[in-house]
Amino acid sequence: MRRLVAALMVLAAAPAYAMTTLSTPLIFFEAFVGQGPFCTVVNVSTKPIDVTLNLVDFTGNIVGTEVEHLLSQAGNSRFYGVDQNAELMRCTFTFSGSAKSVRAAIDVLDINNGVPLVALSAS
Repeated sequence: MRRLVAALMVLAAAPAYAMTTLSTPLIFFEAFVGQGPFCTVVNVSTKPIDVTLNLVDFTGNIVGTEVEHLLSQAGNSRFYGVDQNAELMRCTFTFSGSAKSVRAAIDVLDINNGVPLVALSAS
């Protein structure tokens, strides 16, 4: 009987999520003509989450980082950081929860007028 109760308690426990990291592919941009990368993330879950956004150069060095508290189904964050010596960047997004909790991408914008040029999704 004790084993049955213990088994039911384990099954009834809420799932515990480990840290999840999503990453975009590398993207090329031309910093010297006014283009810049943006890490963009949206929380689509029903609970607020904290997300660490990293902008990473092609050698794996983090050139910018930011932690954002995103409200449920409404939080949106854009993080901008440019290393003038690197024109290949990617973004990583780390948070506690399921990968289904967020939609994330790296965007390249024309900084002079804010026009988006390209976006690549994280997985």
